[in-house]
Amino acid sequence: SNIEDTTKDGKVVYKITARLEHLKQSVDNQYQDNFTYYLPKVVQNDGPIYTSFKKLVTDMNSRPDGTFILGATMNAREFELGENQESYVTKNFTGTLIGSHQGKHYAIYNLKKPLFNTLNNAAIQDLTLKDVNISGKNHVASVAMEATNS
Repeated sequence: SNIEDTTKDGKVVYKITARLEHLKQSVDNQYQDNFTYYLPKVVQNDGPIYTSFKKLVTDMNSRPDGTFILGATMNAREFELGENQESYVTKNFTGTLIGSHQGKHYAIYNLKKPLFNTLNNAAIQDLTLKDVNISGKNHVASVAMEATNS
């Protein structure tokens, strides 16, 4: 087996090649004696680009007036909610959250509570939430419990 840095379709990727006895892969109607898979390199947190939900939530709580851009699909299970915590971002959020980067749209999966407690003059763009599982009698919104001019 082998892992190497390369480019495919103009993007930086890892090329992973697995070799096992009797393993064949069909490429252009020809069989090869290995299996090759291309895995996109994860964008690191450069400035406002985020690939970790835990880091995103921590930074939005620290700088609720900042700009935050998703650089990968995220899983909210990465962040442990406090027992009485009603949202992931507990501060009054006045910043910008963008769910796309370089033409790619990303999602946040598995929210158990609203992402924001309060949005005030905030901008939320291109945000996709999937597999949201919020239960309760009140405050079951997925984006924010309260939004003003946002």
